[in-house]
Amino acid sequence: MKVTDRLQEYLNLRNISPYTFERTCGIANGYLKKQMKGKGSIGSEIVERITEKYKDLNVTWLLTGKGNMLITNYPVNEQVYSMADKEQEYTRHEQTVKSLREKILILENALADKEKIIKLLEKQASGQ
Repeated sequence: MKVTDRLQEYLNLRNISPYTFERTCGIANGYLKKQMKGKGSIGSEIVERITEKYKDLNVTWLLTGKGNMLITNYPVNEQVYSMADKEQEYTRHEQTVKSLREKILILENALADKEKIIKLLEKQASGQ
């Protein structure tokens, strides 16, 4: 198992999306996906950023696979996990907005059709 696989295991355990992880660590969007796709390794600078933000993650386990994944006596960084929750909430809101926009478009089209029918009926009623 590579470092990227162990990192993904940690993110899955903590329910953190790659996007949130990348944003939290200040690395480029898609970095993690690119590393996992190519089965690449993670550089020392990125490891430093990870250990700064995810202090409950055992860096020895991350790099070597030895020991426990989590540092048991270390408090969880609630700010990071609340960011993951906010991201999920934002995604739900974004989906709701998209759905509402689609419904508005349908209603606007129906209204335009009804206005055309009204104009045709008015024209018929006036005898033109």
